[in-house]
Amino acid sequence: MKRNFLYFMFFAFTVSTRSLAQEIILSDQIFNINVVEKNVGGRNENMPLDELVINANKISATFSTKNGFPAVTYNVTEAGAPTVGTYIISAQSAKDKNHILKWTVTLKGNSVTGKAEHFFLGKLGGEYDFTGTLKKKK
Repeated sequence: MKRNFLYFMFFAFTVSTRSLAQEIILSDQIFNINVVEKNVGGRNENMPLDELVINANKISATFSTKNGFPAVTYNVTEAGAPTVGTYIISAQSAKDKNHILKWTVTLKGNSVTGKAEHFFLGKLGGEYDFTGTLKKKK
């Protein structure tokens, strides 16, 4: 009985520290990003300056919310050696059952790079590549 209780406590501690650690690792941040939209035909288009928002364990960008994709909860992992201090974010947002936006974002210091791939009916319909820097707080 005591052993089962210890297993339960370890499991509860592990789960709670993982969710708390995610919030501690990535506090609320806003990045100014330059976005290049790539359609399936191979055409690239530079978009206006945008913002990537990491807030309350969710990720979004102006271009994604304008296209109907809500902010979505993300998963974060810290890269190991030799890139300690680099964080990888992955997430998947759904506008509806036919439109999915898959996020892959890398944060290192005050810099961000990433991609948001738009899938329509399971096929790649376009992607948004972006790079940027942390927005200065006033």
